Amino acid sequence: MHRSRGASTNLWGVWFVVAVGCGGAAEPPALRDAGDDPADAARDATVPGPDAQMGVDADAERDATISADAGGAPDSGGTPSVDPAARGPHRVHVLEGEVVRERRRIPVAAHTPGGVDRAPLVVFLPGFQLTSADYLSTVEHLATHGFVVLRADPPASLVSVDHVQMAADVRAVVGWALEADGLLAGRVDPDRVGLAGHSLGGKVAAMAAAEDPRIGAVFGIDPVNAGNPITGFTPSLPDILPEVVATLDMPVGFVGETTNAEGFGQPCAPRDGNFQQFYAAATGAPWAASWEIAGADHMDFPDRCGLLCGACTPGTADPARVRAITRTLATAFFRRHLLGQSAMEDWLTGPRVPDGVTTMHRP
Repeated sequence: MHRSRGASTNLWGVWFVVAVGCGGAAEPPALRDAGDDPADAARDATVPGPDAQMGVDADAERDATISADAGGAPDSGGTPSVDPAARGPHRVHVLEGEVVRERRRIPVAAHTPGGVDRAPLVVFLPGFQLTSADYLSTVEHLATHGFVVLRADPPASLVSVDHVQMAADVRAVVGWALEADGLLAGRVDPDRVGLAGHSLGGKVAAMAAAEDPRIGAVFGIDPVNAGNPITGFTPSLPDILPEVVATLDMPVGFVGETTNAEGFGQPCAPRDGNFQQFYAAATGAPWAASWEIAGADHMDFPDRCGLLCGACTPGTADPARVRAITRTLATAFFRRHLLGQSAMEDWLTGPRVPDGVTTMHRP
């Protein structure tokens, strides 16, 4: 059943409510198990939950039964033993840290899979006025499949948001993760790095990737190319369609919805700046795909969104199913493009694409 919401309104019309109710610089919520969604509970019932012990060495408790196929080496095709829709076999440990760039402080939390050395790295970015901890079901799912998923929260208060600075923060986070003597030393493979983000996080991921040759794949979750609702695009809130997105020279995937493509004022995901436009603009990518989830809305993708849940017109889809589809596509995408598993095409563009999803693809 779709979650209950109050009367829908425009995202930009709730700025004052968010400022009072959520605060621009709120601390990230406490970590929780990825199985809090009712639809996830049955699926995860037999899977060990993540170890949310901050600062614990992830190598201290390796799972001796991990399948060699589950996360490490790329393959040349074939049929992987792991279904991207199912939770992977790896126990997950969480390490917290902070990246400092000039005067900006970026909180990070690394979800690391046990039993995997030099794992692919995926940096995950939240939407506007959300935190990366609001997407734990997606983050944890990816980590159980053998990826180090680094949640990052570039500073962006309600009244001071700078997309250019946020993209620079992301590049600094990647550099921090790859430091030879850093917290994640030996855990991540510098040659297999991806970015993922929802809404504003999707835009910032594209901006960061366009200027960072270390990035090998970008997955946008209902990305939005928007500026200030009053003044429009500005130097600090740039228009990146189509020019910047056209420069992306790595595989890209964009999942989204059209429920919030139109509406009073500025919609939550305006049609002229939504995931479909990101896909259309990504002409330099060697592989590109978009997936529209029927009946989804912009706030179905996070596990929780507080007062922002009422900011967008609700869709007809079950939010838990929307997140399950997103997890499946994200996992298949990064297994395909960071691990080289060509069999994942079945879940991305072939017969195993989830029902209710419309796919567009360019090889």
